[in-house]
Amino acid sequence: MSGLDRIVIRRGLVLDLAAQGLWHGRRFQPLSPVPFRILAYLAQHPNQVIPDRQLLAVGWPGEIRDAMDLYRQIYRIRKAIEPQPARPRWLLTHKNAGYLLRTRQPLTLKRGDRRPRGPDSVA
Repeated sequence: MSGLDRIVIRRGLVLDLAAQGLWHGRRFQPLSPVPFRILAYLAQHPNQVIPDRQLLAVGWPGEIRDAMDLYRQIYRIRKAIEPQPARPRWLLTHKNAGYLLRTRQPLTLKRGDRRPRGPDSVA
């Protein structure tokens, strides 16, 4: 993981790297280890298609898994971040290429920050 504590995925949804879960506004939702590792990796590489094999290595380091294992975890992540998991807007499948976590602008927060930090923000 990077030195960041939280990543803003979209308005009202923040991935807390230290607590390994999601903040939906003021409500915290813990994530299991595998979906957390996959979502954290996607969030650290926003708006980029990440190949299945790379996400399999992130989710299950040192283990041999198949695409169905990844698909099940992607669905769990969608249930956590999407208003309608069957019609995803944020975690997109790119057929035969991988998955992409769509964000409007990569934003990060460090402990104590009140405002997101992005490429245009001033420290």
